[in-house]
Amino acid sequence: MKQKKNGPYDHKKIEAKWPSSAKTTAGQAKGSKIYDHKKIELKWQKTWKDSGLYVTSDNSKKPKAYVLDMFPYPSGEGLHVGHPKGYVASDIYARFKRMNGFNVLHPMGWDAFGLPAENYAIKNKVNPAVSTKKNIANFRRQIDRLGFSYDWSREINTTDPEYYKWTQWIFLQLLKKGLAYQSFEAINWCPSCQTGLANEDLEGNKCERCGSVVEKRPMRQWVLKITDYADRLLLGLNDLPWPESVKESQRHWIGRSEGALIKFPLQRKHKYVFLHGWRGHSEKFFFPWLKRELEQRGHQVVALNLPDPYLPDITAQAAYALDQTVFDEDTVIVAHSLGSVVAYRILEQLTRPIHKLVIVAGLIEPRFRDKERWETRILLNWKFDSVKIKKNAGQITILEDLNDPIILAGESETIGRAIGGQTAKLAAVEPHFCGEREPAVLERCLDEVEVFTTRADTLFGVTYLVLAPDHPLIERWRANIKNFAQVKEFAARALAQTEIERSAENREPAGQLLEGLKALNPVTGEPIPIWTADYVLADYGTGAVMAVPAHDQRDYLFAKKYQLPIKQVIEEDLPTKVEHAGQAYTAEGPLLDSGLATGLSGLPAKRALVKMAGGRLSVSYRLRDWVFSRQRYWGEPIPVVHCEACALKNPAGGGVVPVPEQDLPVLLPKVKSYAPTGTGESPLADIKAWVNTKCPVCNGPAKRETNTMPQWAGSSWYYLRYADPNNKQTLADRQALDYWLPVDLYVGGVEHATRHLIYARFWHKFLFDLGLVSEDEPFRELKNPGMILGADGRKMSKRWGNVVNPDEIARDFGADTFRIYEMFMGPFEQGGLWNPDNLMGPRRFLERVWRLADRVVAKSKRDTPDILLHQTIKQVTRDFEQFGFNTAISALMILINDWEKRGSLPLKDWQTFLKLLAPLAPHLAEELWQRAGGKSSVHLAIWPDFDPKVLAERQVKLTIQINGKTRANLSMPSGLGENEVKALAVASATIQKWLAGQQIKKIIFVPDRLINLVT
Repeated sequence: MKQKKNGPYDHKKIEAKWPSSAKTTAGQAKGSKIYDHKKIELKWQKTWKDSGLYVTSDNSKKPKAYVLDMFPYPSGEGLHVGHPKGYVASDIYARFKRMNGFNVLHPMGWDAFGLPAENYAIKNKVNPAVSTKKNIANFRRQIDRLGFSYDWSREINTTDPEYYKWTQWIFLQLLKKGLAYQSFEAINWCPSCQTGLANEDLEGNKCERCGSVVEKRPMRQWVLKITDYADRLLLGLNDLPWPESVKESQRHWIGRSEGALIKFPLQRKHKYVFLHGWRGHSEKFFFPWLKRELEQRGHQVVALNLPDPYLPDITAQAAYALDQTVFDEDTVIVAHSLGSVVAYRILEQLTRPIHKLVIVAGLIEPRFRDKERWETRILLNWKFDSVKIKKNAGQITILEDLNDPIILAGESETIGRAIGGQTAKLAAVEPHFCGEREPAVLERCLDEVEVFTTRADTLFGVTYLVLAPDHPLIERWRANIKNFAQVKEFAARALAQTEIERSAENREPAGQLLEGLKALNPVTGEPIPIWTADYVLADYGTGAVMAVPAHDQRDYLFAKKYQLPIKQVIEEDLPTKVEHAGQAYTAEGPLLDSGLATGLSGLPAKRALVKMAGGRLSVSYRLRDWVFSRQRYWGEPIPVVHCEACALKNPAGGGVVPVPEQDLPVLLPKVKSYAPTGTGESPLADIKAWVNTKCPVCNGPAKRETNTMPQWAGSSWYYLRYADPNNKQTLADRQALDYWLPVDLYVGGVEHATRHLIYARFWHKFLFDLGLVSEDEPFRELKNPGMILGADGRKMSKRWGNVVNPDEIARDFGADTFRIYEMFMGPFEQGGLWNPDNLMGPRRFLERVWRLADRVVAKSKRDTPDILLHQTIKQVTRDFEQFGFNTAISALMILINDWEKRGSLPLKDWQTFLKLLAPLAPHLAEELWQRAGGKSSVHLAIWPDFDPKVLAERQVKLTIQINGKTRANLSMPSGLGENEVKALAVASATIQKWLAGQQIKKIIFVPDRLINLVT
């Protein structure tokens, strides 16, 4: 069913609601000598609201202009004077476009879920639902006091169930398409906020919200596959007219690199002992394939067939294995299913530790998904000496299949608690790791370092490997790293630095050797040392680097510091060798001393070396999949349930069952305790009446998902909802979306370049793929306001005591003064210091405008056009389009200066001036417009045009400079633009002489004054 749409503007209806006190004539233009901003501003704010002046039409034949602010999260502190800078600018632009005949959508809403609102609620001991509602009311009051032209009939709130119903719906579509999945990998954990964080929520290695150093903690979480859209996100930037700095930030964050994945095996060879499970043997499942893979790498494999696999006696099976082979420091046990129990019995009896134990879909307690089995009760003894096992097992890796139909979920953690080790939960190729090939098993069996490199051509020059300080292999190999304590101390120091500090060019790198480990260069077979270093980042590539100090500057600096070999393999086009040049030679060129690839260069050399090393070509991204879970209360519930019965019937689904779309929204329950638990579980987990539910598929018992969505979920699509905010059948009517999208102008902080703006573009492209929107980019033009700092030069914060409340400025100086001051501080994109002393300039300007109203006459003796007025119209129009509000204000001030020198002012010119002023100072302009005879709002008036003929009649002398030196003064018509002036200048014989043989690279242009041609 179609939703009710707002009709077109009805001027008569608006005028009928206009208060009688506002209906004046030109004869009533003279007023009070005192500019009473309080009375004027409150009067017109009420009039605009009561008349519905800014309610947007959905049925207009006018061209549309969608002008959008990044909506705020309503913190308890309210707005400070730095926050509204973008709102002021977008409001000026929206008013300007409305007066130019556009149907303008300029809405506002609240990004009210998430950590900021929840942390405020916890600090003040008030439920976040209550505090958020109160904070929104305060924000709305502050915003209204500044006279913005928002269409409040379209107000949205991300915490409104009618809104987050559609956030949940979008998540379900992502789940259906395989773009949402559960993961159990290590994620960023903030110990202060007590929740998992996405990489985008960090500043270096610290939580962006609280500044705490994050930890890596493995836990269950939901993840969105934003990396599937990485190339499209990159490609889409090319045609966006955004600030280049924002586009470069996104390109860097996505970080696409074309290269190769190459594995460096450890020098040590091992003997692998296979222990199969119940009813198994050495030729079943993945064992034959795994044996071939390991033997091809030079390892020994002992594939045992344990006695009586159908009625196993684990003690007898362990004795058989001990009799068949020797278990020593080079042994790796690979135990599948019940074979893990046999492995425990073997390890209890050893006198010296083995190298590694790999448990695949194992168990340590006689519990199964289909309850207890009688065979286990009769035949198996489940008591183990965990101390001995832990002592003799060496490295322990425990693999759990997320879709296992036999082993209980979480059994890997039970094993880990008993004997230690690293747990990895993942989806096996076949349930219970019963596939003929199980790559995850091979990966955990092998001791290899996989690197991503863009310079495979330098493989013969690799002299050492480097791991990131937080690389998971370091923890996995702790039993084999002789100086593990030193390595961990170094890692703690390195990770205390920010990512920017660690990756800075030409800084002195620091590292620590991993004693006891060496890798083999896959093309030379030479053993090379393994280090950990601060300049390698875990989130780039594989978190490991093949170091080629002769041809990489950071590797070179590291090698020089620690006296490591430097081997040159690229022929230089310089006479000085690398070891004598003082820096790496990083250019490509013909290979030296590189086996059969010697003499090759560039791509052919890289391909040859990749093939020689057994690697594969690959594309790597700095961007990581979006960690979408928060272990907090105040967020959108994730609309799935977990059902064990469905997991048994469909192991591939893992028991995850989507909530039917007709049952959305899944409401966030009311709670008494909403503080984070710190255990990795959301507070929702304690609400049994909410958690325990029925499965929508089998009607059996199920449990709701207790993680909630991050704050970025609701803000990733909110701009769509403004087009049709009350729709109950879909997230927004397609006809409305086709009319309003894309957003024509988006205004907000540059700090969102690599978070919200990437997330929103990802969701929008996904919705485009679903056919819900007609274009795959949401925002056409983007403007970023420069930050307003406190008077002390620091970011405004209660911590520094430098916060200024806009309520005080509006009270003492007026909202119009505030608006003009913020726009007059300098170029919009530049920041500046808040200086209360400078408020008097804009205030005096408005008082002068107020007083000029007394000079307005209905009939003027002047019969020639006002050239300066036409110049001002031209400049203000151009400046508003280009967000040059400071120069627009300057032009209006110049005009007022000129008018103050005259006697009377023609009514027509005065009304034109008020139209120019209206977007900047809407209250004062409205008041003076009514006093000057305006019948309706000045904000519905038609924007004035300048007359080019009038401007052409006025000649000015422009200074023509070449590289800052004056070369000519040319007479030309006033008001010409940069291109026009440049054409006239270069046509001059004098200037042609100075430009002979040179190319103009840059132009500095001051209208009607000078043009500087930089060659």
